Amino acid sequence: MGSQSLAEGFALLGFETFSNATTETVESELSKLLKSKERALIFIEDSLTRQPGPYFLRARSEVAEIIITEIPPLNAPNNYHSSVEELVARVLGPSVLDGVIATKTPMTANDKTITAPVGKSNNADSPKPTP
Repeated sequence: MGSQSLAEGFALLGFETFSNATTETVESELSKLLKSKERALIFIEDSLTRQPGPYFLRARSEVAEIIITEIPPLNAPNNYHSSVEELVARVLGPSVLDGVIATKTPMTANDKTITAPVGKSNNADSPKPTP
């Protein structure tokens, strides 16, 4: 559910799409899914989640058979911040995400702004390079 261009891309992959969807479209379709108890994986443009309705909130918090995944708009992918990022910033402080949010581009080994996770990685199962 989302803009016309976003829906066209998913339609090419064989997904049922709702182009130019509104929050009313989201609520209507989620209402149908909740009543029918169908399983669904929903990709929804993040602009449609900013003022969620009751069916959206219920589907997201109470129903395991409906998975809702927010995606950024095609014309502004770097402006997207998930609700998880917002929650982490509120709980732990915005500085926790400074390096993560600032680096929406691929990182290199020379990138000094992001540090490696604490702890050892277990590479025992990783394939070894051949000489």
